[in-house]
Amino acid sequence: MQTDVKRRRKGGPAAVDDKGGAAAPPVGRSGRAVTTDGLIVAAIPESYNNQLTVVRRKLISPQAERLMVAFENIREGLVMYDDDERLVMMNPRYAEMYAIPPDLQKPGVRFAELLDYWGRVGLLDVEDNLTARRDVASRDTASCVRLHLCDGRVYELNEQPLPGGGWVSTHDDITARVRAEERILFLARHDALTGLENRASFHEGLSSHLAKATKDGTPNRFALMMFDLDRFKAINDQLGHDRGDQVLSLIGRRVFRKLPHGTRVARLGGDEFAIILDVADRSMARSVAADVVAAISEPFEFDTVTAEIGASLGIAYHPDHGDDVTTLMKCADQALRAVKSRPAEAILEYDRTLGDAETARDELINRLPGALDTGEIALHFQPIINAATGQCTSAEALLRWRHPTLGMVAPDRVIELAEESRLMPRLGLWILKRALAAASGWPRHIGVAVNLSAIQFREEGFAESVLAAIAEAGVEPERLELELTETLLCDDSAVATIKKLRYQGVRFSLDDFGTGYASMSYLLRFPFDRVKIDRSFVSSVDIRTDRRIIVEAIAGLADRLGLEVVAEGVETEGERRIVQSVGCGFLQGYLFGKPMPEADFRAFLDH
Repeated sequence: MQTDVKRRRKGGPAAVDDKGGAAAPPVGRSGRAVTTDGLIVAAIPESYNNQLTVVRRKLISPQAERLMVAFENIREGLVMYDDDERLVMMNPRYAEMYAIPPDLQKPGVRFAELLDYWGRVGLLDVEDNLTARRDVASRDTASCVRLHLCDGRVYELNEQPLPGGGWVSTHDDITARVRAEERILFLARHDALTGLENRASFHEGLSSHLAKATKDGTPNRFALMMFDLDRFKAINDQLGHDRGDQVLSLIGRRVFRKLPHGTRVARLGGDEFAIILDVADRSMARSVAADVVAAISEPFEFDTVTAEIGASLGIAYHPDHGDDVTTLMKCADQALRAVKSRPAEAILEYDRTLGDAETARDELINRLPGALDTGEIALHFQPIINAATGQCTSAEALLRWRHPTLGMVAPDRVIELAEESRLMPRLGLWILKRALAAASGWPRHIGVAVNLSAIQFREEGFAESVLAAIAEAGVEPERLELELTETLLCDDSAVATIKKLRYQGVRFSLDDFGTGYASMSYLLRFPFDRVKIDRSFVSSVDIRTDRRIIVEAIAGLADRLGLEVVAEGVETEGERRIVQSVGCGFLQGYLFGKPMPEADFRAFLDH
């Protein structure tokens, strides 16, 4: 039991209420209620079991009758003791709140008897309650006390000393209010979804940890870890935000169980987390980090769907890499960024060279806008072949950036940099216009396919910008095919955009089909013209029976839905023969041609 006491303003004369009228009569040592002029209005013998009923029968005025009705029915518990600490009266609510048996509800029962009963049934801590009672009794002013019961309930006691001794008190159950206050305080410092610390609380904790570490002048070692989730966005988009929230909550619990007692862990926002770990050496930090990544990588089971994600984790050490919040957070974040660009690794410790990599990244971002104008960034085109005729029917436009000193920058890296720097809308429109401009010089039966990024596709006015680019290039809308991945299709607004462009003749394909979690449902929700089977199923399809079954099933489903099928990544004659035999009408891969510059693709078409 905990007790918090605060003083209240000293009450006025007991005989006058706050409206100037006659107040409830005080009670003397005899157990009789009296008026202020000494007239006895009710005798309350100790032998009666139900003193309230007896009092009502003996009250001599309608006003007193109304007071007794109110006494019995107020929502607070009310009790009165005389100067010998004997019970004068209690209302039914008080008896209910403290589960008082009938024999202890009689006038004359000592306060100590009630305390003994509460102690025996485990309702209150007797010693703490006595201490609080004596603390209040030592004052001659009204007091407010919070009483914590052993079962978790919290009562607020307002006690008023009576002239000549004794006291009257009201008891209010404020458990719900206290829980709400505690919840508000908790949410101010914790993440509501995972229950972990939030960013503000974590920064305060890190500051405190730094101060403690240097308190005796000999800094203690600790590791600051930052990690985020791999492939989480795909789960969030494809399975829905409710499932994404469930994954985050589960990850919070998984990670917490893997950490030593007393370790601070926080969700900084989105899918980004941080840990402060006291370590004796770096090998301990690496071991804990490995446990964390392994826990996150365990599959998540949702009904009939199994979702798998991973984690990338960066580590910085105090005092090696910094002795202030900003520096340590920056070092851990740089390690996290660096490890995400290394597919074979999941954990990386900070070192000084990572700062150079960060600088190089910033230089690439700064150079990107100019690269669009100088010709460093160009489009290559890979042919798509009609399986029955062997003729090229269209080409997929693919991004290439040849940096003057770094050489070829991976296309995924270019898109990542463009999205981070908010250049993606400009880059996406540049790709669309260049692709359409190239197609305008090809034979009219050759189309062009352009990949879309999520940021570009969801940009306001996207459909209008596509139609404007088509008109500018003078190309028939039917020759443009926009390739979407499942990660773009997370809300109904995507349906409206597709329908608007498709009405004008633009074609749509679902790219990387089969690699997501909800491919089948997307075929029903969105009006596609074709599906592209991912290269992971096509590779070695001639020697892998399981892959042949998958490709055949997808091709059969698409045929029944009236959709064309493109098999991506066809590299051998054996693969071509199998995918064609199971119903793939269009083929794409190195067997027919690698991505090539526009001039080379024109020459390809000529032959």
